[in-house]
Amino acid sequence: MDKFLKRSQSTSDMSASGGGASKPKKKRHYDDNYLKYGFTAINNKPQCVICGDVLSSESMKPSKLKRHLTTKHQKEANKPLDFFERKLKVLSQQQNTMIQVSTVNKSTLLASYKVAYRVAKAGKPHTIAENLILPAALDMVEIMVGQPEANKLKSIPLSDNTISRRINDMANDIREQVVEKLNKSPHFALQFDESTDVSDCAQFVVFVRFEADDSIMEEILFCAALAANTTGQCLYDMFLESTCNYDIDWKKCIAVCSDGAKAMTGKNSGLVAKLKSIMPNVSWTHCFLHRQALAAKVLPSDLNDVLKEVIKIVNSIKGKALQTRLFRIVCEDMDSLHRNLLYHTEVRWLSKGKVLTRVLELKAELLMFLQDAKSEYADHFSDPVWLLKLAFLADLFSHLNNLNKNLQGREENILTAKDKVKAFHAKLHFWSTSLQNNTFESFPCIQKIVEDNATDQSVVRAHIPCMTQSLHNLREKLSTYFPDLHSEADNGHRWVLNPFLDKSIELADLNTNLKENLIDLAADGMLKMEFLSQSVDVFWMKRKQEYPELAREALKLLIPFATSYLCELTFSSMVDIKTKKRNRLQLENDLIINVSKIAPRFEKLLENKQSQPSH
Repeated sequence: MDKFLKRSQSTSDMSASGGGASKPKKKRHYDDNYLKYGFTAINNKPQCVICGDVLSSESMKPSKLKRHLTTKHQKEANKPLDFFERKLKVLSQQQNTMIQVSTVNKSTLLASYKVAYRVAKAGKPHTIAENLILPAALDMVEIMVGQPEANKLKSIPLSDNTISRRINDMANDIREQVVEKLNKSPHFALQFDESTDVSDCAQFVVFVRFEADDSIMEEILFCAALAANTTGQCLYDMFLESTCNYDIDWKKCIAVCSDGAKAMTGKNSGLVAKLKSIMPNVSWTHCFLHRQALAAKVLPSDLNDVLKEVIKIVNSIKGKALQTRLFRIVCEDMDSLHRNLLYHTEVRWLSKGKVLTRVLELKAELLMFLQDAKSEYADHFSDPVWLLKLAFLADLFSHLNNLNKNLQGREENILTAKDKVKAFHAKLHFWSTSLQNNTFESFPCIQKIVEDNATDQSVVRAHIPCMTQSLHNLREKLSTYFPDLHSEADNGHRWVLNPFLDKSIELADLNTNLKENLIDLAADGMLKMEFLSQSVDVFWMKRKQEYPELAREALKLLIPFATSYLCELTFSSMVDIKTKKRNRLQLENDLIINVSKIAPRFEKLLENKQSQPSH
């Protein structure tokens, strides 16, 4: 046993010292004579000029090369040298062509992505690339440049399935960018809403606002289809499922904004209540647009009757194709400013004001048309009292429309939105006082009636109490839906919108250290000039280095959403993208590209794709 161990140890020592090691293999190089066996060299490896196979470096031996020739190409084994030289020339030409094609295909791949991006941005069907864009591009290039250049475009892959894959790739890349930027932000806010598309499928849309790239960004986080119910629990489950792979720290979410639907705001089972379990620092904001629309529904009974009658008149004409055509003829004969009435739609906030104004502008045409049709509503357009109420409604809803449009838009924050509602609340009191003083400049429709003497002055004065009561009711309703409209806390936040006002500094709700920083900032004349040339969010983002704590407090007040405008805007895009002819479309990826402000990283997408010819 001891002898065996010694012998084993001796063997191990020899191996370690190299005494028993095999000799290093000889590295062979290609010889021009190997061509007679049908082989050339590529990267110091033998390549058959007949079949193009590349053998290992160890096969660089005449015997192994000859064996390949006689085994796989028995018929060519006895061919002369010039035969193999011709084969080598053909192989070289093929390799050069493949290199050129690879370069061209990379360009065609990028062109394919660019076209798909434009298709998705425009919300068009995927088939439009192959059926319209490519033929149009071929025609233009052929006419302006030439046929050979036009033929190059035919290699761009633009089929329906290809465009769909490109859109999916770009949407995933945009999601990655949003999540990357979002995770770097110290705070963020959400807004969400759900709506039904053309195929009766409920679409749940979530937007996020966060700090990135020296500004506050607003981007879509996801859009998901709800298979069945739209309860708070279903929305919560879909939220978790759609964001499970994002690795987002929900503790950094400081605010959410939505409408007041029960599924969203239910005390126990609403989405907001359930989100608070994973977002302990979150606060909820009721969308300003929805609150303003709810407040505008309050009308005295007599004015509400006029509104209902106007809607019936419009529907009786617009609801029938023949009546619409006949009314258009009347408008053309009377050389009217407009040729058609407008439909009233309850879900469109601006609908009432536009419908009422159009009816008032076409009152003469409607009187003639309804008299010819012997309609029961014809007498309304010769009734001065009814016309006066209609004029007041048109003016009132026009003012409401202006408020609504001012609240819309990107980058709207709670502070500026509250200022606009507060200003409208003050205007209601001013308008009421103006009416009592027989001043109608703020009500152009009523003023026109008064100037044209279409209604007796005594009739106008008799109905002023009704008008002022309507304004008073609306003012009270706004106070109900905006209970913190005149909150003193708002004065403590004025410094965010303008840190250079003395009053803002005095009322600032800040600790001593931050207030001192604010005083230093307000005394900087250069910063004041910069403030006047920039948006508020950009100004505070640039102060993060010099005044980090002050900037953080300001941005926490600017980040929360005031409205669900972006969701409503997305639903409008959804109507254009998912139509009756595209009702089976999986909407999310097309919608993300359509509404996102972030461009895909095309170079990164090309790195992960193999160039392929057109198909």
